[in-house]
Amino acid sequence: MALIRNYLIVGSAGALARLTGFVQYVLFAAVVGAGAVAEAYVAAFLLPNIVRRTISEGALNAAYVPILARRQATHGAADAAVFAGRALGAMQLISLAVSLLAMLFMPALIAVLAPGFSSDPGKLADAVLLGRIAVVYFAFAPVMALHAAALSTVQRYAVPSFAVLVLNGALITVSLIILIMGNWSDRAAGLALAVTTAVAGGAQLLLVRRAARRAGVARRPLWPGRDRDVGRMLLVVLPVMFLTGFSQINILFAAQMSSDVPSAVAWLAYAERLFHLPLSFVSGAIGMVLLPTMAQALRGGAAGESRAAFYRTLEFALLLSLPAAAALHLLADPIVDIVYRRGAFHLADTRGTAEILRWLALGLPGFVLATAILPAFTASESFRFPVLAACAAFAINVAVTQALRPALPVAAAAIGASAAAWAYALLLGAVLAARGSVPPDELARRRIPAVILAAAGTSLAIVLLQGMTGPLLEPERSFLLRAAVLGLLCAAGVGVQAAFAWLFGAVDVAAARAAFRRGA
Repeated sequence: MALIRNYLIVGSAGALARLTGFVQYVLFAAVVGAGAVAEAYVAAFLLPNIVRRTISEGALNAAYVPILARRQATHGAADAAVFAGRALGAMQLISLAVSLLAMLFMPALIAVLAPGFSSDPGKLADAVLLGRIAVVYFAFAPVMALHAAALSTVQRYAVPSFAVLVLNGALITVSLIILIMGNWSDRAAGLALAVTTAVAGGAQLLLVRRAARRAGVARRPLWPGRDRDVGRMLLVVLPVMFLTGFSQINILFAAQMSSDVPSAVAWLAYAERLFHLPLSFVSGAIGMVLLPTMAQALRGGAAGESRAAFYRTLEFALLLSLPAAAALHLLADPIVDIVYRRGAFHLADTRGTAEILRWLALGLPGFVLATAILPAFTASESFRFPVLAACAAFAINVAVTQALRPALPVAAAAIGASAAAWAYALLLGAVLAARGSVPPDELARRRIPAVILAAAGTSLAIVLLQGMTGPLLEPERSFLLRAAVLGLLCAAGVGVQAAFAWLFGAVDVAAARAAFRRGA
């Protein structure tokens, strides 16, 4: 249960970070709506956001932590420290070089990311300008992630998880200033938010480095030289970012496919923010906690401990993601309407965003399952099959999206992303089961069916409650009434899920209480 306690600590920190980020996006919707500037801003930040989120969900952990654990186990702490310094030096050089190249070739990048912008020269020019400012953040993010990975090896998770509050707080402050002043153009507002993001990235790096120094795991950057493990880490980073950022890459493709539909890129961004609240709560915790736990257990020969950590994680992921997916799918329209519809965000934007969210929600458990299963491969530095599975799933995304685009131009990309998520999770799970390397323990055999039953009961309860309260959630009702009813629905869903989880034996309440007492 200590593992689940760590998940809840990291997940709660991540949830607070995501909630503040979500508030920032609500303010962003009120400031610029879903027009041309909003689409240019979203396109400009597609790549930086992928980097930020894959890093926050443990991308560099998967490449760095297993090698660090192996060096420490085989050659001692001093050798591991040398590797850490060389890895940091290499990452600083690469981050700076990639940022400069991205600035230089930004017009070509935007043309690839949002080909539909070519018909609107003004939108394209704004996206290029904002993109050049946005990539400054990339110069800081990977270096910050290595410090966060070092902190995870000594079970210090809070500061890296909370560091994003610096960025979100700065963006919220600037957005409020823009709204209060009321005389900013959409373009000026977009520029102000982009510059704020770049500056906040540097502040985040300083905060995490200070925490690493206080924990005794900060390293001075060293010239990488010919260290084979540094080379191996760098070779693994891109495949690992592809794997841990699989959901983001599918969203990126969805944005690309939607760029020729007016406002669809902005609708997708707003829907994805809602979709990522539950996804990032689970995925960030798994990336920060499970991978170091499994890697250290495997290096220490504790296969039983590694297997237990894996299955408790799988139970935790299903317990949270299944009911969340049901709620987002069934309540997409009132959620989007209550959260976003104000200022420059209109009823048509609500409908477009809700349509995308409804289909993205169906893929939520698939994305979470894949994130939970992936450490069973990466903890042992096994990347070949996961990369092949991700490529196959992405091909399914392309095929489904292209087949549905003529009939469902707005929803097709979201349906394709959800299909890819389930394909990826099922492929990983099937190979893991065929290998028999992590056989389920007795507790998993009891709990996983119980979790699924609890989620099914909760979904049915949401359907019944929605039928009873539907008229009170119509757009013409007052905001306060709709918000209160939606809040009660969500609270009732959480209560029903907790009751069913206890009834079916999906959680051990006594063990959880004991673990938290020990932690305290």
